[in-house]
Order: sequence, then structure tokens, then C-alpha cells
Amino acid sequence: MGRFGHKNGPFWMLAGAVLVLFFFHWGRFRSGPFWFAWAVFDLHWGRFGDGPFWSVPVPAMVDNKVQRLVMCVEEIRQWMNANRLRLNEDKTQFISLRTPHQLSEVQCQKISLRGVDIQISTEVTCLGVLLDSKLTFAPHVRRLSGRCFYHLRQLKTVRRSLTEDTAKSLVHAFVTSRIDYCNSVIYGARAAHIQPIQNVLNGAARLILHKRKYDHITSDIRDRLHWLPIQQRLEYKICLLIFKCLQQKAPVYLAVMSDPVSASASRSHLRSAARGDLAVPRSRTTTYGQRSFSVSGPSLWNSLPLSVRDPSLTMTQFCTHLKTFFVSPSILYLA
Repeated sequence: MGRFGHKNGPFWMLAGAVLVLFFFHWGRFRSGPFWFAWAVFDLHWGRFGDGPFWSVPVPAMVDNKVQRLVMCVEEIRQWMNANRLRLNEDKTQFISLRTPHQLSEVQCQKISLRGVDIQISTEVTCLGVLLDSKLTFAPHVRRLSGRCFYHLRQLKTVRRSLTEDTAKSLVHAFVTSRIDYCNSVIYGARAAHIQPIQNVLNGAARLILHKRKYDHITSDIRDRLHWLPIQQRLEYKICLLIFKCLQQKAPVYLAVMSDPVSASASRSHLRSAARGDLAVPRSRTTTYGQRSFSVSGPSLWNSLPLSVRDPSLTMTQFCTHLKTFFVSPSILYLA
């Protein structure tokens, strides 16, 4: 996630195909009715992966904030009708992203769009990732691990007929590609919610290497398959995003979260500025704030050795140095 949270509190979030359409045509009408509606109703936009969503901060006056969101959607619907487009109210989802304590105090249970009542969802799917109202990602992990284990069971029936290289290719196509898809969003989640994905990776390694269910697999994952454990895969992905931001190969909305310490005149004389560290913003909460990309990205980048974050490295060289750092024998991985 990018910058989750707001100085005034949690978020209501409304997601739908209209928002994807809006950003797809951003350059065409960002000064037109769409931009006017967004500015007038003071909504906040963000991105999840490559897809956008709109949100509104909810401090105290919940009904007023929700009504403002509904009025903005109505403006969007009218603009779409004028341009021969259609807003499907039946496919629109409404979710409240809050802490468990705040969720227990929610009074608003639905919103109405042109006579269609939209109930508050506890889970919504965005670009294949299952978002829950508490952002634990536990439902997403359960669904992901279930699908991966299904494919592993199917591959197990034909494993005897496959070579090791063929088995690797099939596991990558059906299992590890799913594990790596948008995996950085679960960075900072509880270990109990990450362990099921690690179990999938262990099972895939046992399938490829013809290991039994209870055979120790940690060293084989590192030495024979050269795979990173799940926690290091998450860190690898985030560090790679930071490298792309610094090389100006990432979207602007991510690049603005990667400011060097040396860019601040008041901090340019510090040793951290000479090392090329990135500025880490303060976060008010540990559950959500430190998991955001604006905090976790610079923090992980600053923890890397200077030889790994050398600005003269190419993308391929950086990936090689980064993976070598993560598989260093000095780091202990527990499967």
C-alpha cells in the first residue's frame, strides 16, 4: 500500500470500474467535469498495485463524509451518461478500512446510489488481491494458499513423468508466480498470516526435489533452488521498487515517497545524507503506518549495505547484489 491512514482517522473506500476508466483517460479530462467533482468534494485518490481507488477520510462526522462520496459518484455518473458510458451501481463495492475498535463503532451500514443499496463489505477484491476491512490480509492469504496447494496436488499426480527442470517451470507458472503477484502488500503482516505462504513454498520445493512431507527443506530451498523465503521475497520486492524510484523508472506516485535525506537543506550535513539514505517519515501507528510503502521502503533501503545500493549499478547488477545479500550465510532463515 502507499500512504494508508490520514491525520483525521480511517477511510471509507469506494472502488469500481468507473475509477479505472477515470485514470485510463486521466490525460483527456483532468481539467473537465471529473477533475471538478474530485476537487469540489475533496476526495483522496490512491493506487493499489496498478489500479486506482477513491477514498474519503472519516474523523467524526461519518454521515457527512459518506454523503459527500455519494454526491461525487452521482456527478461521475452524470458525466458518464453524457459521454455514452454507464456506471454499474450493482457492481460497486463499499468498504470501511478501520482498526478493530473503530469498526465496532461503525453506524453506517449501507449507502444508496440511485435507489440501489450497497451494503458495507468486509472484503473486496482489487486486481486479484482480497482486501479486508482490518487490512490483515488473512482472507487473501487463505485464498492464495488454497489455490496454490490445489495446483501442487495436481502437479503431484504427474511428477514422476517430469524432469526436475520441467517441474520447476510448472511450479513457477502455477505457484510461485501467484505467490509473487502483489506480494509486497502483505509486508508487515503478522507472522501467522505469512506462514501459510511459506508452507506453500516449502511444499513446492518438496515436490520439485522429490522430498517427503516432513523432510527438512530450508537448506535445499536456498542452496539447490536458490529461492528466497517469503519474508525476504517481500523485502526484495520493496527494495527493487525503491531502486526503480531512484532510477526514475517507477510511477511518480511512488517516486515522491523516496526522497533522499540530502534533499533537505537542514539535514544535508548529516552522515545519513552522505551515505545516500532516504528520509523515513514518522508514522503514528505501528499496525498500519509502518507497513506503508512510504515508511517500509526507505527503511529497508537504508538497511542495505552501501555496495548493494550503489547508484552506478544497472538493474540486473542490483538484483544480483540484492539477492546475494539476502541469501548470505550470516542470515538465518527458518522454514
